[in-house]
Amino acid sequence: MSVVLIPGAFRREAHPVGKLAATLLSVAVAGMADPNRFRRGKAYAGQRAVTRLTVQTGVCEAVVSGSRAEPYRVVVAVPTVTPPGDVTDPAGYRAEMTRLVPDASELMVSCTCPDWDDPCKHAIAALLTLAEELAGRPELIVAWRCAEGAPRRGRAALATAGRSVPGRPAPVPRPAPPAPAVDPFATDEWRAFEGLDSPIPSLPLPSLESVRRVSAIDVTGVEELVQSMLDTITAWR
Repeated sequence: MSVVLIPGAFRREAHPVGKLAATLLSVAVAGMADPNRFRRGKAYAGQRAVTRLTVQTGVCEAVVSGSRAEPYRVVVAVPTVTPPGDVTDPAGYRAEMTRLVPDASELMVSCTCPDWDDPCKHAIAALLTLAEELAGRPELIVAWRCAEGAPRRGRAALATAGRSVPGRPAPVPRPAPPAPAVDPFATDEWRAFEGLDSPIPSLPLPSLESVRRVSAIDVTGVEELVQSMLDTITAWR
């Protein structure tokens, strides 16, 4: 089940357990980022840049206004834990709040903004806004963190929400290697066209006397050359 929140629209007096949850979550967020980035995210939260929160088991999605016309979408995934014994009374799980509120190492965030830093100021603003909502509605921590049965891992929850893990883009299938190029002159059709498949005809070699008859020049010294050529051709055949 999802809980949709318009930050600041629902005012309720802060609950002691909710204040504890809000403080623990804010401390966890501060441990994720450097002081300058934390201040920028806190300023975004103070400016009501987070216009919507959707809380469900293992995932919190936020819509955050930024420098572009289209708002950014932030997803915060956490590993789930078993619910406290009494989920109807916030005072009943005060002792378990340190288990219910995730620490910095358990918070996995993704944002559609072009900022590659993890976390970006939009994610910090989303988490601080969620912490502010927890102060008056501590039951939201149970809706976000708790699931019946076996806990889900945070990355699995992030994948379920349709987002990739920061710094690890979804694997792209590799294209199949191209087929080797076919030599057009190595085909049977081309060999048949050139006659390479036909046997080479055996031609009779001319005799030395026929060479003498067709030559009107002085063949002195040429006879030995012709004879050597004939002997070479005969040996090659």
